[in-house]
Amino acid sequence: MTDASVLVAELNITSQWRAAFGSVPRHIFLPGRSWIPDEHGEMVPIDRDQDIGRWMGLAYSDIYFVTQVDDGVTSWPDNGKASSSSSMPSVMLTMLDALDVEDRMRVLEIGTGTGYNAAILSHRLGADRVTSVEVDPGVAATAASSLKIAGHPVTVVCGDGAMGYARGAPYDRVLATCAVIGEVPYSWIEQTSPGGLVVAPWGTPYRRSALLRLRVSADGTACGRFVEGVYLSFMPMRAQRMASLPDDPEGDPDMITATALSPAELRQTALVFDGSFAIGLRVPQCRTWYETDDEHGYWHTIGFADAESGSSAILNADPNEPDIVVKQWGPRRLWDEVEVAYQWWVSEGRPRHDRFGISVQPGGQSVWLDDPSRPVLTR
Repeated sequence: MTDASVLVAELNITSQWRAAFGSVPRHIFLPGRSWIPDEHGEMVPIDRDQDIGRWMGLAYSDIYFVTQVDDGVTSWPDNGKASSSSSMPSVMLTMLDALDVEDRMRVLEIGTGTGYNAAILSHRLGADRVTSVEVDPGVAATAASSLKIAGHPVTVVCGDGAMGYARGAPYDRVLATCAVIGEVPYSWIEQTSPGGLVVAPWGTPYRRSALLRLRVSADGTACGRFVEGVYLSFMPMRAQRMASLPDDPEGDPDMITATALSPAELRQTALVFDGSFAIGLRVPQCRTWYETDDEHGYWHTIGFADAESGSSAILNADPNEPDIVVKQWGPRRLWDEVEVAYQWWVSEGRPRHDRFGISVQPGGQSVWLDDPSRPVLTR
């Protein structure tokens, strides 16, 4: 079998994307030097020239490659914050299946990255029907070159993906390969034909991401739900990157209270995707972090922070104490908001993320539970 066929077999692809994944050579789109996750999920450098056999095997396995860190400021092999990557093929397949393309459709891709996903789209639809936008000039140039070498010369535009690409509109489908944090760019709706779809990873600062699938209407609005059972981790659009978290709070807290939530419940909130997803919907701009006590096996410190307002909260959970001490700083009482949001989620029957949806209008968007008439958060 060819290397691409090995990947098709590993993923057991039976959908319309089988031929594309079996034909497009992924290794052409991967730099010789990049980073991959080790068995602990830590990023480690890999060099094609040191072991080309191993490198080729990894190129056609279901793993992701980090192809750039720190927007290119940090060079291989030094590690940094991932700023461009080649996604796991299984994740690509899930998103492409959700796109539900048909012959002769035109697709706008937001986030070219290596160009591999654009090549898969090109194989299915034709290079003249795929436009891809990439914010990083160097990444865009490399992807365009790789696409030509692979025989899929799609149009690669260097620009801000949040603006879409109006010159090529309208599109039948818009697919984002970077995460939307909070606000769906209305330009994507404007540039999609009535009846078309916008598919994107969507999340909040608190919890990222689920896969959102919006159907565009003739009146310039869009509405849709999150896809069942799909949990994603994508880098946010650069236009929506979040500010750095504030340093550990200094001075005495503005408020010290206690919560009766048990450590077990707090741990559930931390680990169960649907609970933390719902909290993120109800508590905007809040981010959370955890420190664990490996000896005792429970979350013993949980922090919350809003970089914009400078607010923060810290909980110290001691399983031997009946209450958990909560310290809060700043104008927002973040823990109070989180606790109310968590209790709301419980009172609603702990809804899964696919019961939520979003409606987008020219003036903003609303997040809802089960039906647009039940808004959770309005922007």
